[in-house]
Amino acid sequence: MSILKINDQVIWRGGWGEDAPKIAKVTAIEINCNGSKEGDEVAETSWDNIKDRDAIISLDNDHWCWGFQISPITSTEEPSSIVPDDKVQMLWECPECKQQESYGPEWYQDNGTPMCECDEDMVYIHTKILK
Repeated sequence: MSILKINDQVIWRGGWGEDAPKIAKVTAIEINCNGSKEGDEVAETSWDNIKDRDAIISLDNDHWCWGFQISPITSTEEPSSIVPDDKVQMLWECPECKQQESYGPEWYQDNGTPMCECDEDMVYIHTKILK
């Protein structure tokens, strides 16, 4: 298995591993945590040690996570397969008045399906990837 090092980019899922994947950079690694919030700080470790709650990983996005919330970026993944949230817009339309609105993934994660000013749930139309 490969080695995880400080400054490596990883795929991170917030929300206890339930959120959409995002790319983040590792800023610190603690192993042998066994579910506690403290471990032995190391500069690198085998990915075999990064599982469950045996590791705490600090990230450059001001978050920390358990080992089960990250995974390596593999060579089989195309770089274009992961798009930063700020480059994604979802278009929604009101079925009644046809008003359209565009929201990013973080807005949708925090608020759910948008409501129109006329109090109708909007309907998802499509997603745009911005340049």
